[in-house]
Parts: sequence; structure tokens; C-alpha cells
Amino acid sequence: MAWLEPFILLTCIVAGARLGGIALGTIAGLGLVIFVFLLGAPPGGPPGAVLGMIIAVITALAAMQAVGGLDYLVQVAQRLLGHLDEVVEPPDGLHGRECRDDGDDHAEHGAGRSTRRRAQQEYENDEAEARDGPESDTTEPRARDDAREQNEEF
Repeated sequence: MAWLEPFILLTCIVAGARLGGIALGTIAGLGLVIFVFLLGAPPGGPPGAVLGMIIAVITALAAMQAVGGLDYLVQVAQRLLGHLDEVVEPPDGLHGRECRDDGDDHAEHGAGRSTRRRAQQEYENDEAEARDGPESDTTEPRARDDAREQNEEF
């Protein structure tokens, strides 16, 4: 019986970590049900100090998000880690796409970002070559550059 409890605990931890996301909490709840109702372990009280810290951190993050502080911190991180641009997501990427975690390996997402970055560079190179052509309209690239600068400032 002494080996059963650690086995159940480790199984729940590994399964929850493997599935990720909401499954982590669900598997933890399932483990709690097994310990309390099947094995007769007494449930513990809620950890008040930990809950207080979680609430404080979430409240601070919500306040920072409301006033644009998170975007500012990302911009600071980009300046500090500019040579490692695959590590820091640009601030416009924080709000412009769906945010989901399917429990997939994040290395795949990094490869996608670098592929998108290469595609963006190729697009910009093609755009620059098109501007240099004899048929190019000189006002159109300037308007696009002005719009791009305004978006970056925003």
C-alpha cells in the first residue's frame, strides 16, 4: 500500500504535464478524488498565502495590460535581446492572433516564426525590387512606409 500513493501521485503529475493546459487541473482533481474517496486520505486546507500571491500577481498583470505596460515590457525585452529575435514575440503579435496551447512542443512554433520571418523578408525584398522597376509609382511606397511607421508607433 505504501507504493500505491506515490505511484498514483507520479502518474497524475506525468499525465497532467503530458496533456498540458486544462487537462493538468483536471488530472490533479482526479488524483485528489482518488486520494480522498478511494484511499481515505484527509483533504488539506486551502493554502491561503499561495492563493493571495496568485491573486496579487494576476491583478498586477491585469492592471499592466490595461495601461499598456506589457507591450512596453516586450519592447524593452526586444531591445535587450534584439540579436535573439526568435525568443521575443513582437508586441503586435500579442493581440493580433488567437492564443491557444494545444500541448504541442513549442519548438514547432519557433520554426514557424522563423519561416514567417523569412517569408516577410522575401516579401520586403520583392517589394523593394518592384519599387526600383521602371513602372513603379513613387507615391505608393512612401504612403506604405508612412502607414507602417504609424502602426509601429501605435
